Amino acid sequence: EVEVAAGGVDAVRRVRRRRIDLVVTSPGSSIEEDLALIAELREARPGLREIILAPSATPEDVIAVLRANVFACFTAPFDWPEIASIIRVSLSEHDWRRSIELLSATPGWISLRVSSQLPTAERVVQFMRELAGDQPGDRRDDLIFAFREMLLNAMEHGAGFDPDKVIEVSAVRTERAIVYHFRDP
Repeated sequence: EVEVAAGGVDAVRRVRRRRIDLVVTSPGSSIEEDLALIAELREARPGLREIILAPSATPEDVIAVLRANVFACFTAPFDWPEIASIIRVSLSEHDWRRSIELLSATPGWISLRVSSQLPTAERVVQFMRELAGDQPGDRRDDLIFAFREMLLNAMEHGAGFDPDKVIEVSAVRTERAIVYHFRDP
C-alpha cells in the first residue's frame, strides 16, 4: 500500500497515525531538509526505513546520510528501476541498521565496516555511486563496477556471505585518483 503525503508535516502525521514501513522523500527537497524530516519521523516511529531522493548531493551530504543511518540515497537523474530494487530490499531486511557502520569520514576519505550480505552490498554500492557523483558518466560507471566486484569478492570469498562477518571498506580520493581498499576475514 502506498500513501503520498502533502509535505513534511503531513508525513509526520501519517507516520504517527499508523504503522508505515518505509518513507521515500520528495525528489525536489534537499538532503538537509530530508534529514530534518527523517529526525522528526524517527521520533514518531523509531523502526522506520528511509530512502532519500534529492536533486543533488555533495560528499558532505552523503556522509551526513550515512551518519544518520538512512537506508539509501539517490540523486538526479534517478534510475527508477534501481530505486525500486532498493525499495524491495529495504522491505525485506530486518536487521539493516547494524549492517553499515561509518567508522570515519571526510569528503576525501571514508571508512566503513559492513556486514557480509548481498542487501548490504547493494546499499554500499549506491552510497559509493553518490560519493563519485562528480565523475563523468562512463568513468563513474567503471569505478562503481570495479568497486562492486571487489566488494562482492570480499563478501563471497573472504567472508562466505556470512552476515556475522564484516568487511572493512575504505575509499580515498585525491586530485588524480580514487583508491578503494577492502579487508575481509
